[in-house]
Amino acid sequence: MAEKHWKSISASRFPWEQEALDFIHAGFPAQDNYVAWSNFEFIADDGSINEVDFLVACPQGIFLTEIKSKPGTVSGDANNWVWEHEGRKHSDESPLILANRKCMSSSRASSRWKIN
Repeated sequence: MAEKHWKSISASRFPWEQEALDFIHAGFPAQDNYVAWSNFEFIADDGSINEVDFLVACPQGIFLTEIKSKPGTVSGDANNWVWEHEGRKHSDESPLILANRKCMSSSRASSRWKIN
């Protein structure tokens, strides 16, 4: 794939996240109407710093992806997720909530972005 279609702003500090990005990168279309950015931050209007794992712009729309890589099975709903692995359970806020907040913040902040 031509690197002009994929802008990796920084390498992930998490090996499992980098593995997921490498997997996406390997199958990403090398077409001029598909562009992706990985691992970047932006400052929202409220001053918060938001990290984006993966953002793609394509003919179907603009998609923000929050990568979660944990072993085991996941269940839950729009508010809470439960991971179960080796007989242990861990509950957490659904990443859909965080991704939604980032989408709303990035939408408002994007008018100030300089995209190379």
